[in-house]
Amino acid sequence: MNVVALAPKRARLMLSVELKPKNLSARLLLQSMRFASNSLDREFEARIRDLATDIETAHHASM
Repeated sequence: MNVVALAPKRARLMLSVELKPKNLSARLLLQSMRFASNSLDREFEARIRDLATDIETAHHASM
């Protein structure tokens, strides 16, 4: 996770995830995830957006 300041009141949250299978069942799971990648990407982005909103709300409450 990386946060980059864009302006005094704006920042960009960058997040990267790397998955490496360690056994055959993990490889099969990742293959299934590749087929559903569009819907998984949308769900992941929504959860990260919610996390960023929660962080922003907590920051504003602390000021």
